[in-house]
This record gives sequence, structure tokens and C-alpha cells, in this order.
Amino acid sequence: MRHGRQKALLERAVLVLLFLAPATAQAQGNGTLDLASLLRERDPEAMIAGLKGDMQKQIGDHWIKLQLEDSETAAKRNHGRLYPNPSLQAYVNRLGQSLIPREASDNIFVNFKILEDPLAYADTLATGTVYLSSGLISLLDNESQLAFVLMHEAGHVVLSHDLHQSIEEEKARRRGAMVSGIATLLGAGLGRAVGGTKGAVEGAGAGFVVAQVSEAVQRHRFVKEIQLESDQFATQVLLEHGFDAREAPALMVKLGKCLHSSGGAAEAAFGDTANLLQRAENIKKLLAGPYQPLVSRVLGGNGFRMSSPRYSLLMAELKRDNGLLALERDLFVIARTNLEEAAAVRTDDPLTMYGLGMLYRTVGRKDEDIAKAASYLKSAMEFDEVRHSFPEAYLQYAVELLSREDPQRYSEVQRALRTYVVLYQRQSGGELPREIRFVYDFLDLAGDRNWIAYKVNNVSSEAPYQLTGDVKVDAGFQSPEKRAARKP
Repeated sequence: MRHGRQKALLERAVLVLLFLAPATAQAQGNGTLDLASLLRERDPEAMIAGLKGDMQKQIGDHWIKLQLEDSETAAKRNHGRLYPNPSLQAYVNRLGQSLIPREASDNIFVNFKILEDPLAYADTLATGTVYLSSGLISLLDNESQLAFVLMHEAGHVVLSHDLHQSIEEEKARRRGAMVSGIATLLGAGLGRAVGGTKGAVEGAGAGFVVAQVSEAVQRHRFVKEIQLESDQFATQVLLEHGFDAREAPALMVKLGKCLHSSGGAAEAAFGDTANLLQRAENIKKLLAGPYQPLVSRVLGGNGFRMSSPRYSLLMAELKRDNGLLALERDLFVIARTNLEEAAAVRTDDPLTMYGLGMLYRTVGRKDEDIAKAASYLKSAMEFDEVRHSFPEAYLQYAVELLSREDPQRYSEVQRALRTYVVLYQRQSGGELPREIRFVYDFLDLAGDRNWIAYKVNNVSSEAPYQLTGDVKVDAGFQSPEKRAARKP
């Protein structure tokens, strides 16, 4: 016990002395950013050219290697993982490009892309590519919040944070031997004073361990500093373009709550959720301090830009699609948030209604949840009556009605099931759905033991889809004899 206490005291003593040394990263200033000067300093070629000796070649080679590795990552993501909505992809990229400061280096290119993933995260590559997941964008409330996220990530690119970090880590590595030696000698000296020769050995070991801890802490501090620098960069750019940077703290609070309630997978995908509240408070201080005159000037003029009508429509599509993706992956908090926000805008969209219906059927516990499930599924069917392109809504609505065991609804069940098969065949080249045997079981339960569906060999011939009564039926629903009799 005494031995352990002595070692702990030695480690603390060395740690205190080491932390008296300057931090690896520079602390953030209290004023506004001189973007023109800062962006000139962070030009990649200028940063590498300013290095001395063999470090210039080492960092230059490392930077090329990192860009090649990230280009391979981009190639994989760009084929098959991008959100397949070209209008939204173009809109997000154009918004991001319009906000990048004119002073940004000509040696830096930035582009913005959306990945199809219900989990919320952003990732910036050394190629200059900024990836935002559909899950992250789906949690945004307005265009100002989107602009902030875009400029925070763009800040990592135009401020050359990847290259800056590589340089600082190499400097830290080169200092490591010296720091480790100093810490070892310092620990040995303290140990000798406390416990003689044996204490000197223990102190040297404690000094080495503390040196490694110190290096890790300094690295973490640097990463935190570049996050704050990107936040300040985004805040200043937004205000200069009339976007409401005051939305950034609200976004961070919302993100933290949603990610926490969504579980460990959502928090792990996002990354550093622990610092969201601190970052929000830091932005509030910037807005109340050095940026307060700029805020007042915008408010005294035309006011802040919040969201365009196009933003609301496009985001409703993305929220719907991301909600359906989240539902497939049992991310129910994200699914509910996305789908309910989408429904507030897309009030007549069958896919949105279907998603909400399936969500409430899946996780609903109360009678009102069950009622919501049926209501949303019925709405999905009704909103699909023009295009008839969404078979699943009819099947799931029929299942929902059957669960009520109400004979007065059986004719409605029969209609929905027959329509499901018809629409499925239209989309599947005449093939019958794999659930057909269950469809027959459901029809039997609903009192129809006569209706039969057949595979259609050529859905494009003989005008196979015809309206009969209130159900669109196919030639495949007739017996082979009757179909043969119709041929000339």
C-alpha cells in the first residue's frame, strides 16, 4: 500500500511539472478571425514549404500518401453509398460552395456529398470531400443549421486541419524522446530524493509512463482545439452571409439529446458527443462577445436567412427516406423523429404514411398507437390511388384490419389484398408475390375462398391491367380457359 502510494505521488509530481510546458496546439483567440491571413497561412504548399530539414520531405510524403488513401475511400463511397437524390445532392453542394470564403487557397478543392446512412455523422477527407450522412441532415431544423454543418466541415478542409495535425504529431513525436528523457530523469531525481536507489528506478519508470500520458493528452487537446476553430470559422462565415449562426448551439443540444436517446450505436457513429454542450456554450460566448456587433448589424438590416421553401421540400424527402432506413435498422427514435417531421410537410405522401404506420405497429403499446398504425396505413393506400405504385401499403393495411377480427371490415380486407397482388405483379413482371399463400389464408379468413391469381407471362400485352368495379384486376386473375377464350 505504501509502495503504491509513493509511486502515485511520483507520477503526479512529474505530471504537474510536464504540464507547465506549452501546449501542443495554440489556444483559440478571443476576437474574430482574420480569415484572409489565416487561410493564407494554411495553404498546404506554404505549410510544407515552411518546414525545415528532413521534416519537409517526411510530411510531404505523408500528405501525398494520406490523399491517395482517402481517394480510395472516396471511390468506394461514391459508388453505391451516396443518397440517390440528385436534386438534393446538387442543392447541398451548391449551398456549401457558395459559402466558402473567396480567400481560400486555390490549391484546396472542396465538395459536399450525402451518404445514405440513418446514423448521424460527418466525415472530411484529405481529398477535400465532405461527407454528411442522411441521418445527420435529417436532424436539422432549418437552412441555417445546414449551412453551419457544411461550413464546420469545410473549415477542416480550407484550414488544412489534416495536414496541420500531421505536422503537429510529427513535432510531438520528435519531442517525445526529449520529453521522455526529461520525464525519466525528473522522475529518477524525485524518486532518489524520496527512496534512494530503489526510488530512483521507480521514479524513472513513473516518469516514462507520465511522458506517454502527457503526449496523449496533448494530442487530444489539439483535436479539441481544431474542432473549436472550425466552429468559429463556421460562425463567422454564416454571419457574413446572413445565416443565423445562433441556430448552431440549438443544433448541438438537439443532436446530443437525440444521439443519447438513440443508443450507443448512434453515439459511436457520431463520435465526440461529450463535447457538444461545451462547443454550444463556446459559440454562445462568441456570439455575445466578438461577433455581437455583426449579429446586431444583420438584425438591423434585412434580418437572418433561415430556410427557403425549396429547403423544406427537399429536407422532407430526405427525412422520409432516412426515417425508412432507420426503421429497417430498428433505430426507432431516429425513425420517429424523421418520419413525423416529414409528415408535417409531406402531408399526402404514401411512403411517409406507410413508414409511420409500420413504426407505430412495430413499437406501439397503447390503443391510440394501434389506431395510428391503421390510420397511417389507410392514408398510404389512399394517397397511392393515382399511381398505384406502392403495393406494400395495401398488404399491411389488410393485415391491420384482420387483427381487429371485425366481420364488417372483411370486404375492405378482400379489396386491399387483391389490389396488393395486382400492383405487385405490375412491378414484378407478372410474378406472384412470395406471400401469395398467406394472401390466400387471409382471404379465407375474410370470407373469400374463390379468388385465384395466376402468373402473367407478359404484362405488357393485351392491356392486362383493367379497372373492374373498385379493384384494378389483371388478366392473370381469370382462369386459363377464359383467357384462352378471349384470344381471336
